[in-house]
Amino acid sequence: MNPDLATLMHSALFSHLSRKAASTLAGSALLKTYLEGDVIFRQQEQAHFFCVVLRGYVRLTRTCDSGRIASLRICEPGDVFGECMLRAGPTYPYGAEAAENCVLAQFDLAAVRKLAEDDRSVDDAVMHVLSQNLLATLNCVAEDRLHTAPQRLAAYLLRTAQAERRQGVFRLPFRKSLLAAKLGLTPEGLSRAFALLKEHGIAVQGRTIRIEDSELLRSI
Repeated sequence: MNPDLATLMHSALFSHLSRKAASTLAGSALLKTYLEGDVIFRQQEQAHFFCVVLRGYVRLTRTCDSGRIASLRICEPGDVFGECMLRAGPTYPYGAEAAENCVLAQFDLAAVRKLAEDDRSVDDAVMHVLSQNLLATLNCVAEDRLHTAPQRLAAYLLRTAQAERRQGVFRLPFRKSLLAAKLGLTPEGLSRAFALLKEHGIAVQGRTIRIEDSELLRSI
C-alpha cells in the first residue's frame, strides 16, 4: 500500500468510518505539499477544508489582539486538524502553517457535510477525533499546571524512547524548536530543561538523545 494512503487509512478519522465512507472520502482527498513556513490557513479566514497530515509536521497557532503568537499544537503524521469546522464556523479559530515540509490530505467541508447526511459513520468518526483532540488538550493543560519544564521534557523523552523500542539512544523526530512548541515551552526554556536533565541521566548531541539512566530520569 502507498505509504501516504496507509497513513490516511490508519488515522483516527478513517479508522472509524464505514468502508463506503472511507472509500468515498479517500477518493475526494486533495493532496497538497507545503514547504516549511507556508501558511495553510489563517486565523479568522473563511473555512473551506480540514486536513489529515500524511508527512511532515504542522503548527497550529493562535494570535492575540496585541499580535503575540502562541503555538497550540504540533500535528504529526496521522493527526487531523480543522475537523471542528464541520459543525462550527464560519471561520477558522486558529491558524495553521507548515512546521517542516509536509504533505496533507485536504477535504472539502461542504462535500464532507453532504456525505455525513447519508452515512452516520462520518459524524461518529469526527466525534471520535474531536474527543481525542479534547483529551489531548486537557492533558496538555494538566501537564503545564502539574509539572515543571524539566519534568515535561523527561516524560516526553522516556515515552519516545519506549515508543521507538530503543534501550538508550534515539533521534528526536523533529527540530528542538518544534519540540519546544509541542511541550509548551520557549526555545530558551527547552534549552534550560535539557541542561538540567544532563545531571539526571541524559546526554544530548544535536537531535540525538542518549538516556544513560532511565530511573534517574524518572525521579526528576
